Amino acid sequence: RFITIKDIEFKEVKEVKNYSVNKYEKGTDSIDSNILNESKREKEFIGKIYEWTGYNKMELLYRGTRDGMTSNSFHKKCDGKGKTITLIKNEKGYIFGGYASISWNSSNGSYCSSPDSFLFTLTNIYNTNPTKFRSINNNREIYHHYNNGPVFGGEIDLGLYNDFLNSQSIAKFPDTYQDILRKGKSIFTGNSNNNINTFKIKEIEVFKIS
Repeated sequence: RFITIKDIEFKEVKEVKNYSVNKYEKGTDSIDSNILNESKREKEFIGKIYEWTGYNKMELLYRGTRDGMTSNSFHKKCDGKGKTITLIKNEKGYIFGGYASISWNSSNGSYCSSPDSFLFTLTNIYNTNPTKFRSINNNREIYHHYNNGPVFGGEIDLGLYNDFLNSQSIAKFPDTYQDILRKGKSIFTGNSNNNINTFKIKEIEVFKIS
């Protein structure tokens, strides 16, 4: 039969639609994450994490609202587990976190070199695309302390303290990690005033990645 303009237009739309689905579904099955499952962009975000890390499996180790919003609970579930992704959702609803390429531990305060580690933003006050922030200091990417949760960076680019719900979490970004968006700490705090470096969290999840 004759091929009409309508047939061609329909075929083009169908191909574009299929490309979009395949782009985000390839290797990005749903994972056990309350933070990402609540987002309409879950598959896109999982795909980004896999792209950034080079891995394609995430196993939930720790969830703050399930296991306890304290540094003790975090270390009990996450120490010695190898490479991990930390996801944080702050009280404003923005999602961000960090990748630690070495295991967490409960030392009495020590900086560790972990050059493959990075911070990232998935959603933020500026509505930017998901972005990865690489290390620019190969000696202070990760900080270990039994009284802290996950802490990234020598001057605390991003860190949680003891009682996660009642203590102010800190973002002094950038220091150890490079701010390629040039938005400063507000990319994590969600505060339009970039002089404020504290924020409160709603949820935190840590995944073993492989």
